[in-house]
Amino acid sequence: MKSIIKRVLNACLAVFLASLVSGCASVIEYWTLDDTSAGPPSEEAAALPDGADSEALPAESAVSNGAAAPDTAAEGGAGATEPAGAEKSAQTEPAANAAPVAGAGAGAVSGTPETAPTETGAQSAAGAQRADQDAARNAQSAGANSQNAAQPATRTAATAGGEGQNADQAATLAAAMAALAAAQKQAADAEAARQKAEADAAAAQKLAADREIAPAKKQAADAETARQRAEADAAAAQKRAADAEAARQKAEADAAAAQKQAAEAEEAREKAEADAEAVRKSVSVGFSNQPQSLPTPATGEGGGLVYPKYYTVGTWPPDCLWEIARLVYGNPYLWPVLYRANRSKLPDPGNPDLLDAGIVLEIPSVNGERREGNYGDR
Repeated sequence: MKSIIKRVLNACLAVFLASLVSGCASVIEYWTLDDTSAGPPSEEAAALPDGADSEALPAESAVSNGAAAPDTAAEGGAGATEPAGAEKSAQTEPAANAAPVAGAGAGAVSGTPETAPTETGAQSAAGAQRADQDAARNAQSAGANSQNAAQPATRTAATAGGEGQNADQAATLAAAMAALAAAQKQAADAEAARQKAEADAAAAQKLAADREIAPAKKQAADAETARQRAEADAAAAQKRAADAEAARQKAEADAAAAQKQAAEAEEAREKAEADAEAVRKSVSVGFSNQPQSLPTPATGEGGGLVYPKYYTVGTWPPDCLWEIARLVYGNPYLWPVLYRANRSKLPDPGNPDLLDAGIVLEIPSVNGERREGNYGDR
């Protein structure tokens, strides 16, 4: 396709250059003919003005001008020569006839005794001289008339030749202009064809490129879509892995907390057992060693002794678990029994030394003794 377009453009350019060279040659030829066709005027025409008096010219000038007229007419054109020669012959015939007449008159005067009187030799010579002068004047007048008649014909022939030459030049100029216009039109057509060929080539290249690029673009778009989908799947997988890791860590933390709580519970159980054992021992010893510290028991409905079950905390001091255990159990070392039974009622369950006034503490039984009522009501 590119080689065909290149050949078409080269052919159009060659036609344009040939047409342009032809038009320029025609214009140069026209101006060259126009400069060389108009020659300078003849010396006789420049020397002889229009309307000159023929009688004032000498005989030699009349004869030379009369002889030059046919030549000038011949240079101007063949059609103008015949009228000028005929007019000259018509004008020169009276002059030629006048010379014999004058000679005859002279002969009659000198040699014919019947028609003229007898003259002397001097008179005959004078008559002959006058006849010669008359013949010369007639010849001079005829030559001047011939020259005057030939000048308009010469001018007419020159004018006709100039007009013909101008017509030829105008025709040549018109042909050159037409050739130049045709060359310009051919150049314009060639330029339009070149532009059209370039546009067609560009369109063909674009179409070919589009046809080649469209599948590649589709493949690239599909690849980009697949890449984005893969990235989304990878991000989702990473999120699931992160969630699983977080769940695992939470499970491990919960397991650790449960283990810790189990250990604490085990420690609390062991401590409680130890405390209970210590309470049992201390109660058995305390009731026997400090009977004055025990509250006075009351008698129940069915008989038997009844000890208080509740104790209302007063202001600090002196109320504390140590003192309250001494009052209700008769042994201050039994304060852990009160602490474990009332831990949830304390303002700080982890601090057994902190009590708020007005808290009602439950007094659990340590040896199976019967308890009911409030401490201090009796």
